[in-house]
Amino acid sequence: REFQQRDLEEPRDISIVDSGMRRGQEQMPYLAQLTFSWISPLLTTACHRSLNQSDIFSLPSYADPLVVSDEFWQLWTSFSTSKGNKEHMAATKLENSLSVVIWRMWGPTLAQLLGLRLVCDILTLSSAIILQLLLQHVAETVQGDAHRSVGYIYTAAMLLFLTAGSCM
Repeated sequence: REFQQRDLEEPRDISIVDSGMRRGQEQMPYLAQLTFSWISPLLTTACHRSLNQSDIFSLPSYADPLVVSDEFWQLWTSFSTSKGNKEHMAATKLENSLSVVIWRMWGPTLAQLLGLRLVCDILTLSSAIILQLLLQHVAETVQGDAHRSVGYIYTAAMLLFLTAGSCM
């Protein structure tokens, strides 16, 4: 009985309310909100009643599992029967490579996602470097050796980079 009362009194990290899913004290990053915002209506519906097939979102025609499966097997068949692959397999004594077929199928999309992640990491690192420059500038301004406008530029650049990095 003590365990149940103590368990009820402790705050929860995630709570589900009528308006959707809400986190406790901390704020979710913008990318996490974009990524997981589509599931909030499903959680709300699941709290009130059991989910049905009509509650789940339908996939676009290009992402239908049957279409994707057919495209994948066509690529797999063409890759495994290609002359270059047979020569490569004979030379290296390797079997067909699933990673090559996956890269041919979703490579451009994966490359775009990796590129966006790289830009986000660069912006985050740049904001830390600009913060260091801003602190050096403040130390020089106290001594009277620097102009104030440079500090505003550093601050604006750091704010811009942090905002852009958190939005990706």
